[in-house]
Amino acid sequence: MIIRLNILTLAFILLASFFIGHAQADDGAPAFLNYVQQQEKKENKENKEIPPAPEVSKPARARENNTAALQKKLAAQKSLIADKDKTIRQLQAQLKSQPPATAPASVDNSALNNTIAQLQGRITTLDTENKRLVQQARTVQQEKANGADNLKRSADALQTQTVKLNALERDKQALSDKLAAAMAEKQKLSAELAAVKTTTATTAKSPALNLSSASQQQAYSVGVSIGQDALKTLSSQAAKGLNLQQETVIKGVNDAFAGKPALDEQARNKALFDVSQRLYKNIDKLEQQTRREGKTYQQKFAAQKGVALKEGIYSRIDYPGKGKVGENDIVTVVIKESLIDGTVINDMEAEDKVWSQALSQYPPTFREPLKRLNNHGTITIVVPPERAYGSKGIPGKIPPGATMVYTVRIVDVRLNSDQQPKAPVPKASR
Repeated sequence: MIIRLNILTLAFILLASFFIGHAQADDGAPAFLNYVQQQEKKENKENKEIPPAPEVSKPARARENNTAALQKKLAAQKSLIADKDKTIRQLQAQLKSQPPATAPASVDNSALNNTIAQLQGRITTLDTENKRLVQQARTVQQEKANGADNLKRSADALQTQTVKLNALERDKQALSDKLAAAMAEKQKLSAELAAVKTTTATTAKSPALNLSSASQQQAYSVGVSIGQDALKTLSSQAAKGLNLQQETVIKGVNDAFAGKPALDEQARNKALFDVSQRLYKNIDKLEQQTRREGKTYQQKFAAQKGVALKEGIYSRIDYPGKGKVGENDIVTVVIKESLIDGTVINDMEAEDKVWSQALSQYPPTFREPLKRLNNHGTITIVVPPERAYGSKGIPGKIPPGATMVYTVRIVDVRLNSDQQPKAPVPKASR
């Protein structure tokens, strides 16, 4: 390809060098032919203008000399043209002898074929890889579907376990509350036992008492009553978060009777003031906590089926019974009084006791719920602290602000023989 370009270039150079020195003719003939023709026309014109002389003059010989020179020059030009034509023919022969311009295409085609083969191999590899990825995607999709099923089963199992766990947590909380109550009772009994031991030790050191006379028995009974009141006070304070050592308390009592207190009046007053402040803070904190727990219990109880609310008191019929109960009938009941954590305060049925009076004479806390029952019916009553023991509670038994739970069962109903039947009272006058 490069040789062919060089030959073409050389041919164009030779042709250009020939035409640069001569003007081109309109019909494409070599320029020197135009020059010769112009000279001949010029000579013919001059021959026409100048008549022929009888003899050859000097100018005529000069023209003849010029003509000879021109002919010589023409011969030289023809020779040059022949040489250049020969060169052109040689160049054309060389061009014809060169392989076609598309000959290198065989080399390029071979390289291209190699490239195509490589690309086809790459395409085959990619196609195989694509099939593998599609299969892998299908496998992943199947695993995902299986995973979704497993996840749903796991979620269902987790929900079941959560329900069980919540139930266990409730049982745990109930047991914790009972344990706390048992620990408090144990602490109370331990304190009482320590007091008894101290009293026993003191009694052992003291001379034997002679309680034969009435005055000695009275004095001893007063002492026991004071001691019992002191124990109740200590138990009440312990329930309110203030634990005092009974030995020290008894020592103070003995010093007071002996008239030899170990602290002066100012120190004693300050100590009593500090005790009252601690009790007040503890009682307030205990009451707030008890009220919150009671409020939560009331809300849960109110959400149960069949619960009625009247005058701030919740009631739920556990067993309706049979046989109407009149307003003036004597209604005999057994009552179990409990805290919201299940701690029993009083249980009349366990103590084999009953309560009987006319239905109209029962406190409103019990009267209105009892009206919902028939004979032998049972009802559960939840009473907020405002309608029960309020902020005082019962020291050692019922904390301040406690919500109370009562289970009431009608044992029997009978007509009131002491009262005559009365006409129904109009609603407007009730």
